[in-house]
Amino acid sequence: MLRKSLRWSLIYLLEAVAVLLALAIFGIAAVLWRLSSGPVELDFLREDAQRMLARAFEGDVVALGRLQAGFDPQTRALMLMAGDVTVADETGDVIARAPRIEAGLAVDALLLGRLEPVALNIQGGSLSLVRRADGAVGAGLGSAERVAANAQLPERGGDESASLFQLLADPQNPASRLSRLQHVRIEQAAVRIVDGQSGIAWLVDDAGVRFERDDTRILAEIEGQFATPSGFAPVELRLQAGADLETLLFEARFQQLSPAGVLPDSGPLAPLRAVDAPVYLDFVVDATRQGGIRTASIVLDVGDGEILTGGEARRIAGAHLSARFDPVESTMSIHEGWIESDVFSARLEGEVTEIGGYTGALPTRGRFDIRVGEGFVALGDVFERDPSWEALIAQGEIRLDEYAATLDRLELAVDTIRAELAGEVSLSRAGDGRFLPNLRLAGPIVGDVQPETVLAYWPVELADSARSWVQERILGGRFYNARFDLDLRAEDIEAEQMDNERMTLGFDFENASVLYISTMTPLVEGRGHAVLRGNAFEVAMQSGRIGDIELVDGFVDIPRLNPKGAVARYGGVARGDASDILALIDEPPLHLPSEYGLDPALVGGQGEMRFEIRRAMLTDVPVEEIPFFIDGTFSNVSLNVPGTPIELTGGEIAISARQEGLEASGDALFGETPVHVDWTETFGLPDGAASTRIGLSADVTAATLDVFNIPVRRYFDGPIRLTGEAVSDGLDFRSIDLHADLEQALLETPGGVWSKAAGVPGEAELRISVDETGRYSVDALAVRSEGMEVTGSLVMGAETRLERVDLDRLFIEGLADISARLVVPETAGAPLDLQLSGQYVDVSDFVAQLTSLGEGGAMMPLSVNADIARLILSERSVLDDFNLIWRGEAEGIRAFSVSGQTMDGSFQAAFGASEPGGAREFRLQAPSVERVASLFGVESYALGGRMAMLGSAPPLGTEGPLSAQLEVTDLTLVRVPILARILAAGSFQGLAALLNGEGIVFDRIDADLLYEDGLMTIGDARAAGNALGVTAAGTIDFASERAAIDGNLAPSYALNSLFGGVPVIGDILVSRPGEGVIGITYSVEGPFDSLTVFANPLSALAPGVLRRIFEGTAAERAARDRAREAGVEELAPEPEDAPEESGPDE
Repeated sequence: MLRKSLRWSLIYLLEAVAVLLALAIFGIAAVLWRLSSGPVELDFLREDAQRMLARAFEGDVVALGRLQAGFDPQTRALMLMAGDVTVADETGDVIARAPRIEAGLAVDALLLGRLEPVALNIQGGSLSLVRRADGAVGAGLGSAERVAANAQLPERGGDESASLFQLLADPQNPASRLSRLQHVRIEQAAVRIVDGQSGIAWLVDDAGVRFERDDTRILAEIEGQFATPSGFAPVELRLQAGADLETLLFEARFQQLSPAGVLPDSGPLAPLRAVDAPVYLDFVVDATRQGGIRTASIVLDVGDGEILTGGEARRIAGAHLSARFDPVESTMSIHEGWIESDVFSARLEGEVTEIGGYTGALPTRGRFDIRVGEGFVALGDVFERDPSWEALIAQGEIRLDEYAATLDRLELAVDTIRAELAGEVSLSRAGDGRFLPNLRLAGPIVGDVQPETVLAYWPVELADSARSWVQERILGGRFYNARFDLDLRAEDIEAEQMDNERMTLGFDFENASVLYISTMTPLVEGRGHAVLRGNAFEVAMQSGRIGDIELVDGFVDIPRLNPKGAVARYGGVARGDASDILALIDEPPLHLPSEYGLDPALVGGQGEMRFEIRRAMLTDVPVEEIPFFIDGTFSNVSLNVPGTPIELTGGEIAISARQEGLEASGDALFGETPVHVDWTETFGLPDGAASTRIGLSADVTAATLDVFNIPVRRYFDGPIRLTGEAVSDGLDFRSIDLHADLEQALLETPGGVWSKAAGVPGEAELRISVDETGRYSVDALAVRSEGMEVTGSLVMGAETRLERVDLDRLFIEGLADISARLVVPETAGAPLDLQLSGQYVDVSDFVAQLTSLGEGGAMMPLSVNADIARLILSERSVLDDFNLIWRGEAEGIRAFSVSGQTMDGSFQAAFGASEPGGAREFRLQAPSVERVASLFGVESYALGGRMAMLGSAPPLGTEGPLSAQLEVTDLTLVRVPILARILAAGSFQGLAALLNGEGIVFDRIDADLLYEDGLMTIGDARAAGNALGVTAAGTIDFASERAAIDGNLAPSYALNSLFGGVPVIGDILVSRPGEGVIGITYSVEGPFDSLTVFANPLSALAPGVLRRIFEGTAAERAARDRAREAGVEELAPEPEDAPEESGPDE
C-alpha cells in the first residue's frame, strides 16, 4: 500500500513539473515572439543600464535616451539597444557620447546565466585596443586603462599580434566571452591603440571599425583619422585571418603621417621620432602559419620635411623604399631605396632570402644582402667630419626575435681604405629605456690609412685626450696592413668607456713623423706597429730618427683613454753623436745640459741612451709632474771648454737621470792625465738650494799643470793623487773640497827652502765655500808632510776680491814656525793689515830681498805687526823677542818701530813724526854693527861696533831727503874687499895683510848721510883707528847700482894725526879731521859688480893742504853724469838719442 502511494505521488510530481516546464516554454516563446514582433521598452531596467554604462565608460553620470530589447531570429540573439547615450563626470564634462549602442546576446547562454555577445553595433563612443608590457591583450569600450586592467594573456605561445583573435577563435572555450562574437561595427568612434611594449599610444578619430567572423574567416578593418600634433592623417588597416588563425592577411595604408607625432619616446622605433615629414605607406603581407609569407610588398614615401638632430632641425628632401616578396624564390627584394637629406643620404638595393623562423604568421629570420651606394651621415659634433662612404655591402642573417643580426660580410669603402669585416650586431635595452647596440666586427682594412681618416672617424668626445694626442703629434707617414677587431657592448656605450680587449685596431707604419713631446724635435722615418685598443693605445717602433739620432725600440703606451688623466709613456733607445743626444735632452722640458752650463756642441764622441718620458693625458701638465727616465753610455767623449785650456778626450761616460735627480760618472783623459768624474744632481729642491755634487779624481803631474801654463817642472816631479768634490746649484758653486796625496811626488819649493822626496808621505787639503752674498772663503787650507805644515783659511769677496788670509800655522822646518793674518781693506788706498806671530823665522837667505822692499817707486800701503820669538838673520845674528810695527802708505813710510835682543844687547830702531804733519825722525841704536850688517847680508866684514844713528825726513807726502848722522865706536873691519883694493893700490901692504888677518880696528866712525830716491850721499865721513884713518865723501846710487866715492887714507893714524891738534901747523900738515900728516888719496867709482879703484901714492909726499890737489873727482863726475842724463831725458824725447855713459877716469 505504501509503495503504491509513493509511486502515484512521484507520478503526480512529474506531471506537475512537466506542466511547469510547458508553461515556461510557452512563456519564453511568447516573450521571444513578442520581441521579434518589435522592440520592447525596458524602462524598468534604466537605472541598472545607466550603472553598467557608467562603469563601461568610467563616468559618473549617464543620460540615457531610450532602452529597448528585441529578438533577432537569424542570429537567435537577444538584441539590447540604447539610444542617445551621454556619459559625463561629476563636474558635468562630457566623457563620451554615443547616439546608438546595440548588443546581441546569445539566448541559449542567457538561459544558462552567461553573457556571450554575438553582435555589437556602436555609433560614436570610445573603443580601446591594449597590449600590456607583459603581453596581455585586451579590447573593449571605455578607456585604455580599464581595458588593460581586464586584458588576458594568450593561452598558447606565439605571435602576440594574434592574441586577440585567439580569444575569439575557440567557441568551446568557456573562459572566452568573445568566442561567439560574429559581428562588430563601430562608426564615428574614437579608437585608442596602446602598446606597453613598444610605447605606442595612438588615437584614431572618426574611426570606423568592422569585425566579421564566420566558420571560415575572421575579418577586422579599421579606418579613420590618425591624430597627430600637426593634424589628422588618413589611415586604413585591414586584417583577415582564417578561423583557426592558420592564415593571415594584413594591409596597412597611411597618408600624411609624421613619425615625429606618433612614434613613442622609447623603444626600437624611438629614433624615428626625429623625422618630421609626411609619410605615405602601403604595406601588404599574406602569410600562413605553416607556409609563411605567401606575398608581401611595401611602398614607403617620405615627403619634404625636417629631421631633428642635436637640437637642430635639418632638412629632408625625401625618401623612397619599394620592396616585394617573391614566394617562389622566398625572397624579399628591395627594388629601389633612397633618401636625400642634410642628415643622411644614400641609395640602397638588395634582398632578404631564406625567410623563416615564424612566430605565428610573421617571420623573424632571414638572410640579407644589402648594397648601399655613395652616401653620408651627419652626426653633429660626434665626429670631426660627417662619415661618408663610397660603397657599403652588408651580407648576413637577421633575427628579429632576438633584435640581432649576423654580419657575414660588411665591406665599407671610405676615403682611401676598404674595410672587409664580419661580425654580429644586436640591440639591448639600457637602464634608461634606450635601445643601445652591441657590435662585434673583425677583419682587415685594405689600403693606406691616413691619420686624417682616423681622426675623421674617431668620435671627438671618445677618449678625447688620446684623440688630441694623435691629432697634434702624428705629423705624417704611411699606415697600412690594418686590422680591426671590435666587441662593443651596450653597457660600454652607456658608461662611455671601453675595456682594452673590446677593440683593437692594429696597423703597421713607415716613414712616420711623430711629435712625441710638443717642445722637442719630432721623430721621423718611424717604422713599426701600433695598436689602438678599446681603452688604450700602444706603439712599438722598430726604427726611426730624431734629427741625426738613430732611434730603435721606440714605444708609446697610453694605458687608458677614458677617463682622462692616464699617464702615457714614451721612450726608446737613441744612438748617435754625443752632441746630438745631449742637444736632444737639452730641449724643453728637460734642459739638462744647458741648465748646468754645458753646451752640447762642445761635446764629441758617440753614445747610446735609453729614455722614457711619462706624461698625464691632460691639456696642461706642470713640468715637475712629467717623470722621465734616462740611462745612457757615451764613448770616446771629448770636451773643449772655450776660453780655457780644459780639453777632455777619450771619455767613457755613463749617465742616469730621473725626475728625482741625475747621476753621471766616467773616465777621460785630460791631456795625458786620466781623470774620473762623478756628477750627482738632485732635482726638486727649493730655489737656491745646493743640488749639484761633482766628484773628481786624477793623478796630476807637472805635464798636467803645463796645460794651465803653470811652470812647475823644476819644483814638481811624479804623480799627485788628486780627489775633489764640488757642491753647487748648477754652476753656482757653494763649496769645493780638494784632497791631494803627495806621497809619490817629488816636491821642492822655490828657493829650495823645503823639499820632499818621492815616497815620503804628504797630503794637501783645500775647502772652498761660497755664502749667500757671493763671498768666497777657503775654510780649510792644509799641507802636511815631513818637515812642513801649512794650515789656514782665507775669505774672498765679490768678484773674487781677497779680503782676509789666516794662516794658523806656517811651519817649514829650519825656515819658519809662525801664524799670520792678512786683511785686505775694502777702501781703495787703505793699507793692508799683516799680523805675524810665532816661534821663529829664518830670513838669512832673503835678507837682500827684504831690504830692497819699497825701493824703485810708489810704496804699497801696508800695516805690519810682527811678534816673533826669534828672527834669524844669519848664522851669527839672531834677534830674540823680535817686534816690528810698520805703517806704510802710498806716499811713503809713515812710521815703523823695530826691536829685538841680540847676543850683544838690545836692538832698537824707530821712524816717525812726533806730531801730525811734522818732520819724521829716525833713531837707531844697535849693540853691534855686525847685527845691522846682517840685515844687508854683509855681516862677515864687521865685528863689534856699537852703532847710533839720528836722522830726520820731511813730513809724509813732502818730497825731500832723509838726512842722518852716523856714529860707530869700536868697530873691526875684516876682509872688506873694496878697502883691501884701496890699500893695495896705495902700497899699504902691511895694512892690507892686517885687514885680511885680524882686521883693522876703528875706534870711532862718524858720517853725515843723505838719502833720497835711491841715492845715498856721503858727506864728511871719518873713520879713525890706531892703524888707519879713513875719510870718504861721494854717492852710492842704489837705483842704477853705481858708486862714486873719493877719500884719504892715513896709515898709523894715531901717530900720523898727532899734529892735527896743533894750531896753524895742524891745519897745514893734517888739513882736515880724520887725515894725517902722511896720507894718500883714493877714488872708487863704477857699477857695483865692477868697481874701479884708484889711489895716488905721490899724494903721500904732499902735506895736508897741498894733498888736496891730488884728491879724486869721482863724486863730481858722477854728479855731472847724473845731471847730464837728467838733462838729456828732459831735452830729448827719444832715449835712444842719449849719449853713452863715459867710462871711469884712470
